[in-house]
Amino acid sequence: MKKLVLATAVALAVGASTAQAETRSLAMGGAGVSNGNYIQAGFLNPALMARFEERDHVGLVFPSISIEAADEAELIDKIDAFQEAFDRLDMLLDSGASEAEITAARADLVNSLGEIEGEFSFAGTIYAKVAIPANFLATALYINATPGILAGPRVAQSDIELIQTASSASDLDALESAAFVVGTMRTDLGLILAKNFEMGEGRLSVGATPKLQRIDTFAYSESISTFDDDEYDASEFSNDDTVFNIDLGVVYTHGNWSAGVVGRNLISQNVQSAPFFNANPAAPFGAGTIPIDYEFKPEFTAGIGYRTRMFTLALDADLVATNYLHMTRQSQELLFGEELKNQFLRGGVEVNLFRTLQLRAGFRHDLEGTFDDAITAGLGFSPFGRLHVNLTGIYTSDRNLGAGAQLAFTF
Repeated sequence: MKKLVLATAVALAVGASTAQAETRSLAMGGAGVSNGNYIQAGFLNPALMARFEERDHVGLVFPSISIEAADEAELIDKIDAFQEAFDRLDMLLDSGASEAEITAARADLVNSLGEIEGEFSFAGTIYAKVAIPANFLATALYINATPGILAGPRVAQSDIELIQTASSASDLDALESAAFVVGTMRTDLGLILAKNFEMGEGRLSVGATPKLQRIDTFAYSESISTFDDDEYDASEFSNDDTVFNIDLGVVYTHGNWSAGVVGRNLISQNVQSAPFFNANPAAPFGAGTIPIDYEFKPEFTAGIGYRTRMFTLALDADLVATNYLHMTRQSQELLFGEELKNQFLRGGVEVNLFRTLQLRAGFRHDLEGTFDDAITAGLGFSPFGRLHVNLTGIYTSDRNLGAGAQLAFTF
């Protein structure tokens, strides 16, 4: 029974590298489309690559890492408790134990099974970049990986009767309760090109990012009774596609104010997971083998910002809603019984003390209500404005937390 948790842990480790923002901007709620800096351009807006100071010649980010994890219903702890109860009943049924011991073990296992609920989600970002600001054409090369993984149980009520009537350990092999792991990891290798144009009393920054994109999909489900970690092979339960895509962005700056819009992944992509197997016909996704369909559509975000040497204010809003985990409506209904979307409003502030210490705070609100509100905060340390160490924390609830760290250099 302990193999169930092992499967979940292995699958989650694949995505252990999405918080949904570059680490520094994440401390400000993920906002910064209009007034982030050039070392953030790969994630926020390619037009930001053209926003730099005369003293900037090279920028390096390595690494920028952020993660978020949620286990609101204490699913992992409850699975651990169920494992212990299962192992005990499995042992007693074939050991000649007294009827009283077996009865107590049955009750314990039924109770543990009934408490299993909820889902475990994990998201993260890994981001690295080399940037060369220049007035003629600012350029940068970056790599960015953003996985999102969801694990959960599907409990079969028929297992209660089986547990209560099993006369041998082999009878427990017929348990139909299952666990699943689904998700994606999108990895971008992009070339950022950006340039400034004078426009009236302001400045228009325009940027584009042509990129190669690898999309990995994960779909794994197995009956608890037949799960075997020796048979678990990631390649058997994952698919990958490599495609071309592009981001386009603009930022208009007038004095201390700026406004920007970015369109990410403007070429829609449709990918399909490996066959998703489940042995339980009573589970919401039925029995047999089916794929999970993913649809990556263009994403558009607009932002406004205010910036001085000591203070930065940013507010971003997603202009379209995105399907949760980028699953199609049909696949979401298959897994969750409903279609889930997210559309974020993000905001944050930064106070810069003597170009050495930065204090950041922000919020993130899902207009669709799929995700709970999150509060973010962060601390930056940048001696001489050349070395940049950024730390981030995210709080949604006591069992829904995130963190990030970033190291960057500007010369």
